[in-house]
Amino acid sequence: MKTVNNVVRIPCKFSKDFFKYWLVFLKPFHGLTDRETDVAAAILNERYVLRKKISDASLLDSILMSDDIKKRIRESCNVSLSYFQFVMTKLRKSRFIIDGRL
Repeated sequence: MKTVNNVVRIPCKFSKDFFKYWLVFLKPFHGLTDRETDVAAAILNERYVLRKKISDASLLDSILMSDDIKKRIRESCNVSLSYFQFVMTKLRKSRFIIDGRL
């Protein structure tokens, strides 16, 4: 029996880097710029961290979209408030965020 040998392994820790690599891999489908991908990866990473503490999905999504969490994401990506709002709009238009949920 043949073994699968077309799997590419990317050495990284399960962190923001993982989500960034994943979004870069999916770039043909979402078309986000590199900076927008960084912000999206930070949002996914923050959701992953919060998911360890919060089991209710609707509560998790509402906390993820709170001003405090958005500010923390913005600071970790080192982007201005206006640019962050622009990126959030782009993420909604690309259907990365639908009705305040990822």
